[in-house]
Amino acid sequence: DGTIKVIDFEGNVKKSFNGGYVLDATFSPDGKSILATNWYSAVLYDLEGNILQTFTGGHSFPVNTLAFSPDGKRILTGSRDNTSKLWDLKGRELKSLIGHTDWVNASLFSGRKNHNNRKQKWINKTLGCRRGESASL
Repeated sequence: DGTIKVIDFEGNVKKSFNGGYVLDATFSPDGKSILATNWYSAVLYDLEGNILQTFTGGHSFPVNTLAFSPDGKRILTGSRDNTSKLWDLKGRELKSLIGHTDWVNASLFSGRKNHNNRKQKWINKTLGCRRGESASL
């Protein structure tokens, strides 16, 4: 119905606001914001429903899925255009992951450290693709 609803464990709607064309939504790791798909983009909201940032211009078809990095500093979007995009929180596209032969239907980050333990290695795993493809950074 185009709304984003924050519901407590008892089923009470605590907040409801217009989110547009929402296929996926998630809380930020710190629980202070909500990231949701909105047609060809993703939108970051505060818990009152105010738009904090939009992530637009990267996908040529609707965004199906999204995820926050474990540190909350990046987001990943997956689209019906067969790509995943990595973004910073200012709305800048950092990287495009190409090579999928079908829609990207799920995205997630894995917080594994590399061998020198200095930086995180983020892995986007796509689920639901016809040939089970995955891409990594």
